[in-house]
Amino acid sequence: MNDRPMSKVLEALCRIMGYEAKRSGREWKALCPAHDDHTPSLSISEGDGGRVLLHCHAGCSTKNVVAALGLTMADLMPPQSSGPRSKMRQESKTK
Repeated sequence: MNDRPMSKVLEALCRIMGYEAKRSGREWKALCPAHDDHTPSLSISEGDGGRVLLHCHAGCSTKNVVAALGLTMADLMPPQSSGPRSKMRQESKTK
């Protein structure tokens, strides 16, 4: 499995819903796994830094959509870099 957040979401959607999301420009459209959807109401796009943005136009919360996909909110975020700021945050947590 690819570690990119978008790949995780699209793979989970395919596994749960049994089909691939349709690409529409810079985003994807799919049936929402959090409710009995008959018309694709879930928009999936990539935000700053590679984070995944989910929006159900029928009103499902992102948290419910993520849970229905068998993922966590952390799965929507790219891994933290190991740059200087990340190291400083880790050091401050251990003090």
